[in-house]
Amino acid sequence: MLAKRFEDILHNLGMTGLEHPLFYHAPVGIRFEIGGEEPIYLDRRAAKLRTNPAYVQEALDRAAAIYRALPAVPNLLRIDGYPDEEPAESLLAVIRQRAGLPAPNEQLPATELDEDGDTHAQVQFYWDLSKTSFQPELLLREIILGDIGGWNGFVSSVYLTGPGPFLYHLTGGWMCWAAHRSCYCRSIINFMTGFWNTIWRRLTRSSLWQKNDRITEKEASLWDLTSTPGR
Repeated sequence: MLAKRFEDILHNLGMTGLEHPLFYHAPVGIRFEIGGEEPIYLDRRAAKLRTNPAYVQEALDRAAAIYRALPAVPNLLRIDGYPDEEPAESLLAVIRQRAGLPAPNEQLPATELDEDGDTHAQVQFYWDLSKTSFQPELLLREIILGDIGGWNGFVSSVYLTGPGPFLYHLTGGWMCWAAHRSCYCRSIINFMTGFWNTIWRRLTRSSLWQKNDRITEKEASLWDLTSTPGR
């Protein structure tokens, strides 16, 4: 079962479940800011805000580059839906249409507990990406648009994982990578120092977080990606 596999990956990460913000609740987290220098909206004085295509494209290019540079290609996709206002079937139809996905391999009703202790009906959709035609750019674009005025069903609801104890999550202008503490020195540092030039060539901001350690978001820094780190 894909849901069981996802749960096992969380446990291997040292997490009892999903808790937002994911960046702070994972044993180790790294996140990249994907927003660029372009303004998000074409004219903030307009009665109806219109997103700036240049901003969307720049954010998509960065998110897609990070995805392609990940240490392992994800083979499991989970998207959460919240059928409070419309049935799960309608939610799934929108998800499939916007992300270009086939029918999920697995669907599971669940209940989510928010930060205030309130419960919400939830439905979890799972895709085995090793058996599915998947275009990550379509999904990444929809997540970016959802955060700036588009359909918000993907915001904080999409998780890509496997193989290995890793979890990838895009929300709020950041792409987050969560990993197990044992992977800290080996995988995360290798990723941060070995793939910079494949991501984007400009000054950008990334944050590294390790629970119960000295490394926190407050130590976020500017990384010059125009040269190979260590030289």
